[in-house]
Amino acid sequence: MSGQEVVLVTDAGGRGDVLAEAYANSPHVATVFVAPGNDMNPLHKNAPVERVPHVGLKDPQAMVEFCIKHGITLVDVCQDNAVAAGFGNALDVAGIPYIGPTREAGMIESDKKFSRVLGTENNVAQPRYFEATTMNEGVEYFLNELGGEKAFVKFLYLIGGKGAIGGEGIDEVKAAITLVQKMGGDGKYLIEEWLEGDDGSSGEEVSIFTISDGKSRQYLGGAQDHKRAFDGDLGENTGGMGAVSTPLIISDKFLRESYAQVIDRTLRGLQDRRTPYKGVQYASIMAVMRNGVLRQYKIEDNARWGDPEAQVIIPAIKNDFLELGHVVANGSLAHIDIARDQIVRVAVAGVSKGYPGKHDQVKGKRIKGLDEARKIRGVRLYGAGVKIIDGVPYADGGRLFYIVGEGKDVNQARNNAYAAMEHISVEGDGLHYRTDIGHKDVNRLIQAA
Repeated sequence: MSGQEVVLVTDAGGRGDVLAEAYANSPHVATVFVAPGNDMNPLHKNAPVERVPHVGLKDPQAMVEFCIKHGITLVDVCQDNAVAAGFGNALDVAGIPYIGPTREAGMIESDKKFSRVLGTENNVAQPRYFEATTMNEGVEYFLNELGGEKAFVKFLYLIGGKGAIGGEGIDEVKAAITLVQKMGGDGKYLIEEWLEGDDGSSGEEVSIFTISDGKSRQYLGGAQDHKRAFDGDLGENTGGMGAVSTPLIISDKFLRESYAQVIDRTLRGLQDRRTPYKGVQYASIMAVMRNGVLRQYKIEDNARWGDPEAQVIIPAIKNDFLELGHVVANGSLAHIDIARDQIVRVAVAGVSKGYPGKHDQVKGKRIKGLDEARKIRGVRLYGAGVKIIDGVPYADGGRLFYIVGEGKDVNQARNNAYAAMEHISVEGDGLHYRTDIGHKDVNRLIQAA
């Protein structure tokens, strides 16, 4: 590495901001570009960070042209639309080093049917499923194969993490099918088993992050996302309202079984198809009690960093991120070890009131208190939908920013995060956030005590 490396990160939100920070921390990096980025990317970094708003996440040709013009030495393809658009394929052709899967390997996320078929071929533990085109096909499978009580209906393609809708009873399942079919595409959808314990107890979902160079892989960390808009896991699905790192459910045994039953089989299946996976992959794992044993099932595959999970996992990684990217790009991951700290992190998303629905009334409203929040000990701040004009931040999206609290356990991390959040407001009472991020681990600590 030259000491004057130039990195490009392809993302617009908080995930891109934390990655920009990680690359800027490398002494070998001269400049980090983020495409299209957000206005908070250049703030408080250890190397210059510049956003590239004219390069979108579905335009691989513009991205390659930018890389050639600016002498980019490593590209991090970390966003789902960029993967599906073939950024990795275009970089292969141009001979530019990158970390991220090709379009074909990334189909584990961009095509849910492909992911399920791959799972079936490789004996991956996953829910029962059926691909349907009409309402009647889905209803028949729901009644005859799934027992007619509960099911999930899933849009086949990318739709911002909001394409899975649960339904209880025939009326809710029909409504879910109607809604998913309105999302577009070819009208096809998956109807899947609603995983729960033998006694009807709910499962618990976690995310396990792996990095692979196409031949070998290493564990990066685990997190638990909070998708629902409101406390108590109520309300609509969102892109993510917050996350906690190293959730206590992920024991060493849990991790071994998740790799054995899900992750290794998925990665080997892609190798067998001659589409090896290079980059960060995370499996959404549902844990349910079956016959008195906690079993892991793959809910979905994701072909990139998660958001907001990245904000709690990436700061824990002690490796030089530039070195990590290059060893993945050149296939030598086996020669290094991933080192992580033992700090627990809780990310809380500050969003525009009304998100994930209509929130236009908040756009353009001034955000106050970000600098004060950043000064709190044990707190990090990452930007997303924020526009900065003459040094003043304004709301410019659904998810606006992320407060990350750090601590020795989930309680301390949460306390730091929410202490920082108390300093922040959006003009006109336009700020919303959940107040219970990490609640499952809090309850576990109480029970253990």
